[in-house]
Amino acid sequence: MTRWVMGAMASFAGLQRDEWITRTFDNGEPPDPVLLSELRTRADAYRAIPDTTYEDWMSAHGNDPQPE
Repeated sequence: MTRWVMGAMASFAGLQRDEWITRTFDNGEPPDPVLLSELRTRADAYRAIPDTTYEDWMSAHGNDPQPE
């Protein structure tokens, strides 16, 4: 299940890039720096999820990952 979800995260990150290409190159719209920033931010967030370690998640919750 985890691999399936992480694979979806990678797909979602790629979709952000595809959206940029579609809007600018394929549709001929001029580059929009706000749109580029938004799509890059989304892609970075999707990529960060599988890159986050167990310890990072525990730290984010204020828990010590090492039991005493």
